[in-house]
Amino acid sequence: MKNLITILMITLSGSVFADEVYEQNLFATETKKVSFQTEQQFIEYLKTNMPSTYVYFQRLNAPAQKRVYSEHKENTSDDITEIVLNEYRKRS
Repeated sequence: MKNLITILMITLSGSVFADEVYEQNLFATETKKVSFQTEQQFIEYLKTNMPSTYVYFQRLNAPAQKRVYSEHKENTSDDITEIVLNEYRKRS
């Protein structure tokens, strides 16, 4: 009986802990806010840290790449990948 009560208490305390972690939003991801002084730094960042985004960025022509950089400078909280993909979709 003692063992049953102990196991029951451990189980219930684990579920309480899980509820607390869920309320704290443990698995939520926050967009990393980065800012760049030059367009070349922006391109290097894409190349090293976001290679899949860089592939689509490379496919854009020079004016579209500049628009992506300027839009990112205006809205640093926006996701860079989303900005690149929106510009990529507009090209056709």
